[in-house]
Amino acid sequence: MAHETPFDSTESTALSPDRRPDEQLVPLNLVTTYPVQWTQFQVLRDFVQNFFDSVPNESFAKRVSLRCSGSVAELTAEDVVFSHEWLVPMGASTKTGADDQFAGYFGEGFKVAALCATRDYGWRVFAGSRDWQLRVTTSPMRIDGADLETLAYRVRSHNGASSGSWLRIEGLSPEDAELLETAVLWSFYYPENPLLGELVWADARTALWKRSLRSLPRDYPGSHFEHGILFIGRQARGTHELPFALAAHDRHDRDRERTSYYDFQVIDAIADIAKRLPASASAALLEAASRHWCDYRERQFEPGTWEPVVCRLAANIAGDPAVARQWRERHPHLLVVEPLPRGSKRARNERAEARAWARASVEDWRFVQKGFRALEYPSLEEACRAHGGFLRPVAPQPEDLRRIALLRRFVLGHLGDLFPLAELPSIEVVDATRAGWGGRAEVFPRRRGPLSASGRRVRYDLGSVAVASSALRSPSPERALATLLHELCHAFGTDGSASFGAALTDVLERLASKPEALAKLAAGWSRAEDER
Repeated sequence: MAHETPFDSTESTALSPDRRPDEQLVPLNLVTTYPVQWTQFQVLRDFVQNFFDSVPNESFAKRVSLRCSGSVAELTAEDVVFSHEWLVPMGASTKTGADDQFAGYFGEGFKVAALCATRDYGWRVFAGSRDWQLRVTTSPMRIDGADLETLAYRVRSHNGASSGSWLRIEGLSPEDAELLETAVLWSFYYPENPLLGELVWADARTALWKRSLRSLPRDYPGSHFEHGILFIGRQARGTHELPFALAAHDRHDRDRERTSYYDFQVIDAIADIAKRLPASASAALLEAASRHWCDYRERQFEPGTWEPVVCRLAANIAGDPAVARQWRERHPHLLVVEPLPRGSKRARNERAEARAWARASVEDWRFVQKGFRALEYPSLEEACRAHGGFLRPVAPQPEDLRRIALLRRFVLGHLGDLFPLAELPSIEVVDATRAGWGGRAEVFPRRRGPLSASGRRVRYDLGSVAVASSALRSPSPERALATLLHELCHAFGTDGSASFGAALTDVLERLASKPEALAKLAAGWSRAEDER
């Protein structure tokens, strides 16, 4: 765009009113000590913002250009004109102007950015539009006997009105120029943004894009994540882990600093955007959020959790039968794990048993949260029951009862001091053909239980113990004995706990010293079958 050559560094010494009578010094009511501190990114972003807001979003890349050469950067906008009077009063902006011929959006943000640019970073700032151009400078002011400086403009008029507007910044370091060309410019939402890849879906208020292969530049807002971007009001306000750029054009925050969102704010914003997405776009986003499929809030109103995002996306998919069918075909082995009711021991036991069945299954089951109910996935317990995965009580055979009696005598006679229980629990027979467990113990927490001979504290009372019928009907007693001892050791702790492991080690050590007793148990085991 052609415009009259602006002020430059060679003219800066000839800007006094004495030497340029056509210039006007315009002081602003903005003292240079005004307590505002913007980073280089914030200053440059606000300068670009003036041009970004001045043209339709889809025309930004065509009508606005940025050229950097050495320490100089120049922004120009075609067919955008405004009066420099908008750059004088604080609180004014061409956004509130009634004259439709002014398409620009310059205002208070320009003044604050110009102050920080000249005062804090030593940059020289020039601007122009129509038949005028200005240089940002300072002007002395005396208030109540104190000498102060205010921000000011040296404005000059010229012949030949321009059809565009421009802004020139001198004195940039190479790092500042790179920051402007990448992080600052790419922090605005426009279709040609190099950080955007393929458009997934968009309407007038919302957009979902795949991320391009470009890495996020240095100092990009919230760039501790390397994948996705959140645009709010067409400006990047944070990053996230999903390989998408999500945009809510109609959301605006009353934040002049436009600071980056915290992680929880980013996720909450994604949850709001998810409400707007159609089924196909929701499926793409939910696929990418797979590591959060089983996330739940820890507290009822906890912010920044993925649970509402996943729930909403699943509901969106369920609303389109065709997309929902395709989803279920791609993911046939999902099982819903719902929160357990408080205080229900039966529900806890069923959950543990169902998890063991799923882990032992040949199918590659994956657990998901309750939002997937909308897509007609069964619960973990429902699937376990349908596949016969729960331990099922069966009537014991006479030889089962004889072998149970043998096991009880063996434990009491050789391991009784390692299990200081009031009495051994009853032993039930179960069918474990399809279950993940070969046995089960019913446990009740207790306090200050007795100590075993090895000094292990009893932490649970045992109601009953179940042993698989296949183990009891095996030709040798090893499996049934191992199952029973495993379950009895739950008096000391749960699976995987240190106390459980230590108690089991004590039992194995004792067994290793009792080969004659084990041989006698094996002989009795064979006779129990012969007595049928």
